[in-house]
Amino acid sequence: MLWNWDRTKLLAKMGIGLTGQIVASPCNFQVSWNPHDQSGSSIVVTGPQNTFKYLKYKVEEKEAYFAVCPSQINNGEENRSASQNYTCHAWSKDTGMLLVCTEGGEMLVCENTGEYRAYLNDSPLGHVIEAAYAFESGFLIAIGTSFLIFKSSPGDDRKPFKMIGGKTSIAMS
Repeated sequence: MLWNWDRTKLLAKMGIGLTGQIVASPCNFQVSWNPHDQSGSSIVVTGPQNTFKYLKYKVEEKEAYFAVCPSQINNGEENRSASQNYTCHAWSKDTGMLLVCTEGGEMLVCENTGEYRAYLNDSPLGHVIEAAYAFESGFLIAIGTSFLIFKSSPGDDRKPFKMIGGKTSIAMS
């Protein structure tokens, strides 16, 4: 749903195609506007059960709606199958690329348009990625009580981000 708080009015809504009980754990959906889209109309939705939607907000003849843009996130490389339960995503601040993370620890990079670009081989496989935060030249990735840092790696299209250092634990007191 897209809500205009100033006018207290529903602008547009759309179902994302999920039916039946959602069995993924954690069961989180994340929605974000593409900060690199000059028109301000691109939205990404990620979540469990293969929920990856790249949408465009459109207004025609006083009617607003979301149009689904064709994109496939999990088709980029043969002999590799990432989890279908997406836990979080973040937009790169310097490249405009989209990082999508899974419950299996896979990290997938998409173009600004939502099209699959690369699988990060440094992904923390076997760990649920709980959050991804973009900073000026990369991402901070949260797994359990630890985090990883990935920085932009210009010039290598197959590896647009690389891990810097290793896993750093967060001390809880």
